[in-house]
Amino acid sequence: MQERILVAEHSKRPKGVEITLMCSSGCGTEVSREREYWREGEYWVLESLAQAAYDVRCESCAERKIEIERRARELTSVTPASWFDPAYAGEAWGEDNY
Repeated sequence: MQERILVAEHSKRPKGVEITLMCSSGCGTEVSREREYWREGEYWVLESLAQAAYDVRCESCAERKIEIERRARELTSVTPASWFDPAYAGEAWGEDNY
């Protein structure tokens, strides 16, 4: 059940609810997060616990995930990376080389 507050009673967004969750990457770190209210018609609705807990990561795990995703985008890009040298070992970089 979602918690709702009439907008007529609160013109500004109500303060959310602070919760503590475990890092979703499995490192065991506790992460504090605020469940927020959003406006839905004439009500402020508190986000569900499932929404609040989705992909919560501690700072070091979040940085590691961002670096892994950045590296994957760099390696799968059609545009050659700045460090790529076509003369090295006769390699090529482009759509036709996948």
